Amino acid sequence: VAAKAVWPMVKPWLHPVTQAKFVIPGSQKELTEKLLELVAPTELPCYFGGDCRCKECSTQELRGGSLLGWEEERLREAS
Repeated sequence: VAAKAVWPMVKPWLHPVTQAKFVIPGSQKELTEKLLELVAPTELPCYFGGDCRCKECSTQELRGGSLLGWEEERLREAS
């Protein structure tokens, strides 16, 4: 909601090419549709409309996103 309210004030300050890069969805449905265009449903958390069933998404206990795998590998190598 805040982004939609602020966008008309910010937009004139940006170059038209930059403006075209922004997508501000008006609803949860629009957000989900746009995300599914960019990300496979199996990689998108269920709370964004995807089907990801990884441990973090299933428990909704996010612990670092894509860096988590690197962190775990680093810890395994250190021990």
